Amino acid sequence: MAAAATRTLPELGPVVMAAAGTRTLPELGPVVMAANAAMYDTECSDFFSDCVPPPHAESSAKAMAEFAVRHAAQGRRVVLVTSGGTKVPLESRTVRFLDNFSSGWRGAVSVEYFLGLGYAVVFLHRHRSLYPFSRRYAGLNMLDALTAVLDKKTTCWRVEADQAMLPDIVAVLQRYQAVREADLLFPVEFSTLSDYLYLLRAAAQALNSIGREIK
Repeated sequence: MAAAATRTLPELGPVVMAAAGTRTLPELGPVVMAANAAMYDTECSDFFSDCVPPPHAESSAKAMAEFAVRHAAQGRRVVLVTSGGTKVPLESRTVRFLDNFSSGWRGAVSVEYFLGLGYAVVFLHRHRSLYPFSRRYAGLNMLDALTAVLDKKTTCWRVEADQAMLPDIVAVLQRYQAVREADLLFPVEFSTLSDYLYLLRAAAQALNSIGREIK
């Protein structure tokens, strides 16, 4: 194991062969898995030590852990949903980058589904990807659906929504407000691949702290 931890995949062959000795093929499974796990742990450590964490990594990790513990204590299950693509800068002073495009539609719908089942949701999503509930109106210029109306009695302006342009807006808004009031949704944004991996690890650790079973 100590030898495997610092070696690349091609170099692991002799390690596994040496460990094999007189063992049969079925007995080699744990040896190979242990060697792979050690190599994986080393690569992960190297990655996180080489990358700069997002500015809000520490505060987000703490907040996600508190969110998970609070809802678990109330007997509510907590789920993590990730959504949207990632980008990788090609230069240190980023002008060009590779972008894995994803609208985030499936993630936003999944959040609504889990909320409907009574879960609390940690929503790790790409900046400006589709958001739960509002994703229904993503293709609409919201200003086209709103009208400023002057109340002659109070001389105050109010905003009215054209419900023909915003189908089911009352029900959607009521559901969203209920989720907010109950604090059932915790959104966390990312942009780059390294941001995503840092925050994904933090989210996994936050949920791991509450265990698999809710009592």
